[in-house]
Amino acid sequence: MYAHIRYDDREYVGLAQVAPDLRERILLVDGVSKAYAMTGRRIGWGLGPSDLVRAITAVQTQNCTQTAAVTQLAAVAALEGPQGVLAERRAIHHRRRDAALAILRQSPHLDTVAPDGAFYLFPRLATGDDLAVADALLEAGCATVPGSAFGAPGHLRLSFATDITALEAGCRTVVHVLDEVAS
Repeated sequence: MYAHIRYDDREYVGLAQVAPDLRERILLVDGVSKAYAMTGRRIGWGLGPSDLVRAITAVQTQNCTQTAAVTQLAAVAALEGPQGVLAERRAIHHRRRDAALAILRQSPHLDTVAPDGAFYLFPRLATGDDLAVADALLEAGCATVPGSAFGAPGHLRLSFATDITALEAGCRTVVHVLDEVAS
């Protein structure tokens, strides 16, 4: 899903390329939601061994209805249209990532590693309960997701897929609230 949102010059290499001997056991999943900013549209695909794809299809057809025609047309337009937008969006996300990191790394209450891709930061809290911190941040007007939701208590998940002004304000709120919680 994030193959087109990487912040270094390394070429994307899929698992089937790395381990071709496992090809019959690999399911590749992709979609348009992240790269083409079609979040919420839930349109994607899976490629893999026919037995696995048939089993997934049997389950999926009982859990979902259909994808709206307009969403299908939009996905086709995205995939067949000019692809320069991918590099433009990657550059925008890169600037946003760096702007957020510059602010968050000022806090002694966070250990924030720069991600190589995607548009999320996952800082580790120096101290404190991630659920309580996320609640305090929400009360201050800043929505985050506690790391506990991802099996990583003591972390926060922060999206930087927003405009730079809101992002910087949100990061300053995170730093301010953590300073208050720690005192």
